[in-house]
Amino acid sequence: MPSHRFALFAFIAVLSFCTSTLPGAPVKNGRIAKPVCLMQPEGCPCYSGADQKNVATRIYHNEALIEAGETVAQLTPVARYKGQPLDKNADVCYYPTAALRWQPEAVDHVLSVQKLDHRPLPLEVLFLGLRKEDALQTVSSYKKASLGKFWFTYYHLALEEHHPGPKVPVLSPQGKVIGHTSQEFQKQVRWQGSGIADDGTKYHYSGTQGRYHIYDEEWGMGAGRGYEVFPYRTIAVNFKGFCSRLYPNDAVQREGCRRGGVLGIAVFMPEVAARNVKMEDGSVHDGWFCATDTGAPTHIKEDRIDIFVGAHGGGNPYLPASRQWNSMYAAGLRNSVQWDWRLWQTETQRIWCDLNRLPKEGEAPDPKRHCLHDYHTTTPEKAVTMQVAFMPSGELLRCRTGRQIRDLRKR
Repeated sequence: MPSHRFALFAFIAVLSFCTSTLPGAPVKNGRIAKPVCLMQPEGCPCYSGADQKNVATRIYHNEALIEAGETVAQLTPVARYKGQPLDKNADVCYYPTAALRWQPEAVDHVLSVQKLDHRPLPLEVLFLGLRKEDALQTVSSYKKASLGKFWFTYYHLALEEHHPGPKVPVLSPQGKVIGHTSQEFQKQVRWQGSGIADDGTKYHYSGTQGRYHIYDEEWGMGAGRGYEVFPYRTIAVNFKGFCSRLYPNDAVQREGCRRGGVLGIAVFMPEVAARNVKMEDGSVHDGWFCATDTGAPTHIKEDRIDIFVGAHGGGNPYLPASRQWNSMYAAGLRNSVQWDWRLWQTETQRIWCDLNRLPKEGEAPDPKRHCLHDYHTTTPEKAVTMQVAFMPSGELLRCRTGRQIRDLRKR
């Protein structure tokens, strides 16, 4: 090869390495990653090229990313992940490879259990004293009181088919072997509360590390008093936080408000009703729910709630779109995600705002006085209002227990 042509090719190669904003070698099936970006509320730089000369965008801790090409100079080209394979028009930037945490490859197919009847229970079944012909009209006429704004996530049944692996023993609270499932499935049951194994056995986390119950309820057990969970009707709440909203000006009642007093309270979310959420049978969600479950106090606290969606997807941003999907998510009701918290002390420990340092409603945020780095101020549009309803007797509207619902269905 003539020397001048060799020199030209060498120059082009160096130039493309230093200035290209596109990944040099595409990745057929890009991996999903969580980026590490600690104690940086403004996000960490993601560069327009491997030369790190220009910042293309800023990435938040644990934001969902998809691999967009091969690693160059210890930087990996990535794009924001939307549940779909990498789009050729996606905005690609380069992030330090050492600061990417690759996620396990996800099973991407719809299971038969996900096709079960997920229709919300009719209101006349959910609540006492209602008639089918005018149930919605009746509860809509009840006096309501607002509990204020809440931010939600979705939770669902863990399905072993989505979490395969070598079988290990499942232990009861007494240490007896009650089945065999994958270790990852048991981990998911601990996180979600309940799940269905490959052989159809239903397991519920006992609350003790590594211990489970077998249950036969249709969907799952609630937080006690005979309540069960039902798709698109059950919410999990923090009892202390719920009580503080229920009795904001009555310290005595607030102090006496416990799990037993909260369980079964009916809740109306006007934002859900206004969304016209279409269910699989074509019906529209009416916005009514039951506070019959609770969640991990490290995540479901104060103004945070969980909405049960059966075997549908829970909006997990690191999974394919088919596994994120549920009827409410499809209607635009977006759940909180990890990067809604902009300040993380460690890779797994987020920093929550002190509620006393949040801007009051209508008040302009002030960085000098207010805490502005968590979901309250980063995603105000995700909040929903919760209201309780009072029957003509003055009592709070409550939901039926699991047994009462089963007895009603037998009639």
